[in-house]
Amino acid sequence: MTIEQYIEIEKHYQQEDLISEKVEIQQYLDYFRSISNGDLSEFCHSFEKRIDFLRLHQKSETEIGCCLIWLILASETRYNISKRDQLLSEFCLIADRNYVPFFEYYRQIFKATGYSFQSLQVEAESYFQKSLALAEAINYPCGIVRSLIGLGLTKIEMKNVTKAKEFLNQALEIAKTSDFIRSAQKIEFHLGKQKSKDTDSSVHNLLAMRREIVQLISENDLLFARQKLAKAEHLRRKVKLNRQSLSFYVLHAVVAGLNGKNRVCRSILERLTDRVLKLEALQLLKARNYALDEKMQLTIKLLEMEILEIEKTKTIYIDEIDNLNIRALLRTLSKASEPIEKCELFERIFGIKYDPVLHDIKLYRIIMTCRKLISDEVIVNHRGSYTCNSKKFRFVG
Repeated sequence: MTIEQYIEIEKHYQQEDLISEKVEIQQYLDYFRSISNGDLSEFCHSFEKRIDFLRLHQKSETEIGCCLIWLILASETRYNISKRDQLLSEFCLIADRNYVPFFEYYRQIFKATGYSFQSLQVEAESYFQKSLALAEAINYPCGIVRSLIGLGLTKIEMKNVTKAKEFLNQALEIAKTSDFIRSAQKIEFHLGKQKSKDTDSSVHNLLAMRREIVQLISENDLLFARQKLAKAEHLRRKVKLNRQSLSFYVLHAVVAGLNGKNRVCRSILERLTDRVLKLEALQLLKARNYALDEKMQLTIKLLEMEILEIEKTKTIYIDEIDNLNIRALLRTLSKASEPIEKCELFERIFGIKYDPVLHDIKLYRIIMTCRKLISDEVIVNHRGSYTCNSKKFRFVG
């Protein structure tokens, strides 16, 4: 395998095309199928056997060096630092004997990654810049994207989010132009994480507004409470949170009820699944005397009955569950006000981009294990979306 063939194989993998008419390339693409099947161990094992074969038959060191690059990248993915260091020593010996700009690029980027693992971000940034310059000099698009991603993640660690986004967006543009599907997905995941962090300050402001609105309701200042709710609603939409986020939904119900809009109040309260919110609504509504309002008396009575029925359910203490994945699953579903799609559910639990080929079985196994541990009825499947069964179980923690 030549360096040109390495780049062609890498391009096939990035474009999620594991078929080639060239026998030499197809042999390596077959190794990459194990990654698509979620088996990184088999991928590493295939390359280790290949390297042993190449050494036994005294084949080209260039090909061995290329195989070592893939093994080093795989060991970094698995955070197997000792294995990475061992493989890197072997690669550097080959790179010293066979000096080519392509190997020098990887020498620099591996140094950068090593410094990143040690949280030495200034040094990491310096070597990512060197690797970027080399990748641009040899016109190596995948290398340019890899270096820009490294610079972006380094800037995130250095708390320079603006510069991080600049590097990541440059990487994303090149990845999309080159049709590097896998790199584009990785970059979009990191940009998505930064976008969610950007909403933190807005969420903090929304929480402060919520406390003010609750205080205004308790003081019966409903006009000002409605004005505050309108501002909160505008900010909620601006940061693209759903209607149930931060539980403003229940405050709309309470204000409607206190203003005599019983039907609106009942309609919202019937959609609530969170027991804590129902109790909050009951407490705020009962602060007023409804001696002359039979409809609101009925609303409160029904709400009390529903809460009493919920109290009869079995209580699940999430923090007492040993399995961390099941704990994350139940905590995520129990806090949701509506069914969660499996894609979003997986990403919330594990914090990585969802791939149906790799992750469907993993999510299914967690759900099945949860049902075996607690009850067959604890998780409800809504045609690919999931909720906790809040009618039969109460979740704490």
